[in-house]
Amino acid sequence: VYLADWLAVFPREQVHVIKFEDHIKNQADSFQELSAFLDIEPYDEDDLTSFMEKHNVANSLKDSKRIPYMLPETITALEEFFAPFLGDLVDMLGDEKWSWGRPLHHHQTKLI
Repeated sequence: VYLADWLAVFPREQVHVIKFEDHIKNQADSFQELSAFLDIEPYDEDDLTSFMEKHNVANSLKDSKRIPYMLPETITALEEFFAPFLGDLVDMLGDEKWSWGRPLHHHQTKLI
């Protein structure tokens, strides 16, 4: 909902959305893409690596053993509930990557 509010005010090309999973997988690329979006000098690779090593935060998404088990019924219920919202997100951002590989259902009313 908040993203729709921002996109109602700012053109899509002025809004940069970072997928958390992509950022966690490769933080250096994420920072460089953000620099390019902001049209600022890219970070020096050595400085960026040093900064990330000093400020490393443990994240359970990097270690699948730490992700808690979820009942298959719960997964199905959550996928069914969020499918329309993911459809709206794909429509808003114009990229299927925001569906997380799930089947999409679109709302009848647009959020923006």
